[in-house]
Amino acid sequence: FDKENDPVEQLPLPTVVAENASGIQGFTPVFSMDHKMVGWASNRGYSLYGRSFISITNLEIEYAKEGTQLLVLHGNEGKRRTMIRATVKNAPYKPDRRK
Repeated sequence: FDKENDPVEQLPLPTVVAENASGIQGFTPVFSMDHKMVGWASNRGYSLYGRSFISITNLEIEYAKEGTQLLVLHGNEGKRRTMIRATVKNAPYKPDRRK
């Protein structure tokens, strides 16, 4: 709703298939809440089960605890970018209830 600045690019739903199929992996910087870079996120997608975006992330050990709040830089270079809040969760996200 910010009409004074360029819009931030929209997050694709559920994911950009060509981005994952191209063999060229995109990595997104991840920051602590005090804006220290603490890792990289990749393979973003939308989980219908969890009704949220998820991403595989490599983090410094002290930031990898479940429940830790982080910031993910969203947007392409040369365009307006923003920080998106994220919460560290353990994988798998969905319990396996098969018998």
